[in-house]
Amino acid sequence: MRVLLYEFACGGGTFSWGCAPGDCPTFLSEGSSMLRSLARDFSQVPGIGLVTLRDSRLPAFDLPGCEIVSVCDAAGERDALERHSRRADWTIVVAPESQGALLDRCRWVEASRGRLLGPSAEFVALASNKHATVEFLAAAGVPVPFGICLEAGVSLPRDFPYPAVVKPLDGAGSQGIRLVDSADSAATEMSSDGPRRLEQYHAGVPASVALLLGPSGAAMLEPCSQTLSADRRFEYQGGRLPLPLSLANRARRLAGQVADALPPLVGYLGIDMVLALEAEEPGIVVEINPRMTTSYLGLRALCRNNLAQAMLDMAEGLPVALSFGQEQVEFAPDRLLAGAGAAPR
Repeated sequence: MRVLLYEFACGGGTFSWGCAPGDCPTFLSEGSSMLRSLARDFSQVPGIGLVTLRDSRLPAFDLPGCEIVSVCDAAGERDALERHSRRADWTIVVAPESQGALLDRCRWVEASRGRLLGPSAEFVALASNKHATVEFLAAAGVPVPFGICLEAGVSLPRDFPYPAVVKPLDGAGSQGIRLVDSADSAATEMSSDGPRRLEQYHAGVPASVALLLGPSGAAMLEPCSQTLSADRRFEYQGGRLPLPLSLANRARRLAGQVADALPPLVGYLGIDMVLALEAEEPGIVVEINPRMTTSYLGLRALCRNNLAQAMLDMAEGLPVALSFGQEQVEFAPDRLLAGAGAAPR
């Protein structure tokens, strides 16, 4: 079996943005860590051949057992992604939703008749729009924050229930998010003039749950807490797992509601939520990440199974039984901080 692992910052994606990988240090550090982790896990699956793309401006990759394809410009990146996804049995695309990066590459894979080991381009188009995602979830009865969509240049309304969170429609990694106390204070808080979503702020415990999806449904991974900055920007700084049992159970219930609302999908998907401080309240789901998330770094450390094998089995409709340890694991967006001893072998 041949698997193509494509990661945006490492694989030449920034050519299309007119910049170098080093100009996007956050994407590069997180993306390279994700690529290394995925390559390590997939290389342990018997009978797997791996291939990945490398931006020619980056140093040589140290990915034993992985075929490296160098790309030198935007056209070369697209050609290599289309050509090698067509030859592969499965293709994983790791890219930010920003500026359509993830959606474009999923469409390229599908147009070349490659198979995405991840959500379809149609679903990526929905989930890349934060407002459309919440509307989709609300229609399915999933608890979500009240919010509205604001076009570029439109001022924040005075009659909205503040405090509120304002965010770009297609951001990734908490980029461009601000907490605002009123319409008057918003001008000094905002840095983006593109389309935005304004949603009511909910205090609670930020958390995430990842799903592995396939023809037989969804396998739920261990819920994680999220560490966010306290500067009103909610910068994502990593997470911890496992959660205390009461919080974990609430997270699982919310993730189960999302899973029930999803169309048939394969691959990995992340769900961001805020768990209510009161035990009797369920909390809210704030967005869906239709791609690999950095929580994978912590999840693979705590999981007693190889998550790459589990993804493949789920995609092929095979039964998957996952087991997680109980030691505390802490991770930053680009590396493990504690609890690495349980990493898959």
